[in-house]
Amino acid sequence: MTNTHRTSRQTHLTKAQIRALATLTLVFIIAIATLIQEYATNRKDSTSQQSASAAAATTIAADPTKTTVRFLDIGQGDSTIVELPDGKTMVIDAGPRGSAKTIEAQLKADGRPQVDYLVATHPDADHIGGMAELIAGTDIKSVWAPNATNNTETFRSFLNAIDRKGLTITQAVSGTTIAKTDQYSIDILWPPPSAHFDDTNDYSIIIKLTVGEKTFLFTGDAPTTLINQATEGHIDVLKVSHHGSRTGTTKKLAAKLSPNYAVMSYAIDNDYGHPHESVLKALAASHTQVYGTGANGTVTAITDGSTINMYVQKEGTSVAPPKVK
Repeated sequence: MTNTHRTSRQTHLTKAQIRALATLTLVFIIAIATLIQEYATNRKDSTSQQSASAAAATTIAADPTKTTVRFLDIGQGDSTIVELPDGKTMVIDAGPRGSAKTIEAQLKADGRPQVDYLVATHPDADHIGGMAELIAGTDIKSVWAPNATNNTETFRSFLNAIDRKGLTITQAVSGTTIAKTDQYSIDILWPPPSAHFDDTNDYSIIIKLTVGEKTFLFTGDAPTTLINQATEGHIDVLKVSHHGSRTGTTKKLAAKLSPNYAVMSYAIDNDYGHPHESVLKALAASHTQVYGTGANGTVTAITDGSTINMYVQKEGTSVAPPKVK
């Protein structure tokens, strides 16, 4: 009988091999952790976007027999929807990138399948960041913008989206009426045809909406001197210029416009200190009721031309952020 002896031989790893194996294990663990974190972040971002869209769509119901103006809560930027009683719709600005979903959700909720007048007040990213996506996914009838350019990817995307839809830009100049019926008038007060500025904010389209006896003023990021030059007097509802920056509102201008209501579009904890304390004091001195998207979410004004009712998504008070020492 032949006995077969099976020899067992242990393999000993060198220190270098052990270190290499430990390194590979650590890399693998980090990679798995990164994937988990990215998955969680994507879920959070998706949930946040869905929540923002849902929030925009659950504000006070629009009255199709009246004019409804919604100052949307889209963070640090501007976007306003004007729903007119004849079924026409105007959207002024489209906020920063990612805002299109909020705008589209609100339009859908209000039964507004098309945008008749899409206005880009000036070519800054916090006003046109959502334009390309909005144009791509919405039935747009006309686009209005000043004769101003910006050498940014955001602005180029805006132009490309217009081109792909076969649309053209109607240059917005003072003295032009966007639309007029026996119920309302939408008039451009600024910029003048000869406008030539170094600062894109100076090109901001200033629009006056008149509904019966009531007036709304939309100012983009226009500075106080130009708003003063473009306007004549009292306004019922003021969209405060430049997110509540001191460059857009002074005590003198607030006294001239004497708005009953003012709405500021800004994000809580923004990097610019908006709204500025001097603006809040100027409006308070004019006995103006102040709303802010940061404090109140989407702010809605509904008018029949004789009265204006204001509604907010949440209760809150706009305050200036603490100064950084």
